[in-house]
Amino acid sequence: MSPTRSSAPHKLEPAMCVAFGLILTLATVACTSTSASATCQPRGTELRVLAEGHAFDTDCLAAPADQEFTIAFRNEDTSPHGVHNIAIYREDGVAVFTGKALRPGGTSVVYEVQPLAAGTYTFRCDRHPFMNGTFIVG
Repeated sequence: MSPTRSSAPHKLEPAMCVAFGLILTLATVACTSTSASATCQPRGTELRVLAEGHAFDTDCLAAPADQEFTIAFRNEDTSPHGVHNIAIYREDGVAVFTGKALRPGGTSVVYEVQPLAAGTYTFRCDRHPFMNGTFIVG
């Protein structure tokens, strides 16, 4: 005797719905959070970042501790909503640098950043916080 199959639609139990929602939430957070295990190392005081397609070309920046540095930022986004900047935040969420926002279409600026203490920071676009990365100062 073979098992019978029901043609009725499957019904998800409430616990399964909650579990599925939790998995989706964790996956979203994992994909949008900055990496605590970033491995980039300072290689000088002149950094470069490109924004294009609502994304930065890097997810890790590094600068030496206790030294002024520059970030040459170019916005190649073509969307009318592609106004971007670079801001640097401490782990407690306090901004330590906020760069001028650039219009889309090939605009650029060189940000001059005051010395930062050694540590791990976050950089992001303030208008599009999903554009972010880890900033290592060491």
